Amino acid sequence: ELIGQAFPYTPIANPRHMVPDWTFGIQEEHLQKMVDEVRGKGAQVVVLLSHNGMDVDLKLASRLSGIDAILGGHTHDGMPAPTVVKNPGGQTLVTNAGSNTKFLGVLDFDVRGGKVQGYRYKLMPIFARLLPADADMQAYIDGVRAPLQGQAGRKARGHRGTALPPRQLQWLLGPGHLRRVDRRERRGPVLLAGRALGYLAAAGRHHHHGSADGPDRHHLPVDHAQRVHRHTDQGDPWKTWPTTSSTPTPYYQH
Repeated sequence: ELIGQAFPYTPIANPRHMVPDWTFGIQEEHLQKMVDEVRGKGAQVVVLLSHNGMDVDLKLASRLSGIDAILGGHTHDGMPAPTVVKNPGGQTLVTNAGSNTKFLGVLDFDVRGGKVQGYRYKLMPIFARLLPADADMQAYIDGVRAPLQGQAGRKARGHRGTALPPRQLQWLLGPGHLRRVDRRERRGPVLLAGRALGYLAAAGRHHHHGSADGPDRHHLPVDHAQRVHRHTDQGDPWKTWPTTSSTPTPYYQH
């Protein structure tokens, strides 16, 4: 049996103006009832397809019983092996296969006597250049790119050969300019369109976007697009360190 769930606190997972006044909770009690229901109907294997993020999935797995595995997304963790989480009903495998089809997570169960007796998991890399492109999708992509081909290769105005301090980086980043922020553990460069712009220091153990759980989790001002963009047309305030680091855990949202 497959059950689906998504990260609940939508104004954190998405730009606030896209989901005004819309949020919902994890409601683990309802999820437990659903798991119990499908088990009662004879399901021998229960898998949760999740877009909660790795941190939320790990906590969820520790509090619920009857789920054999959680195949997750949202935080883009490439897990070479599942994390085995103990819970009152036994254990749950929690894994995440990266993002953007860079990997394919393959989980095989050994089911005997109506129960999972074992498993085999592989995180398989996807080599896109070795696979033929889907004709319909390639045609769609080419159509979207066609009007922009005239701008390809045009040099951007200005150049800076040294890294910008994080505070200056905050003020310079504005709507429409954020392309990709590459965060690294401990200390590392902040990259914008492949160019080093500044340095940041890791404040917590992990830096996953969109989810937070526990006092040791801190969000840096550049760890997610809507926390950097000003969204001036929507009147959204500038998201600063105190705002993002104090975001409550999704378990307190209802």
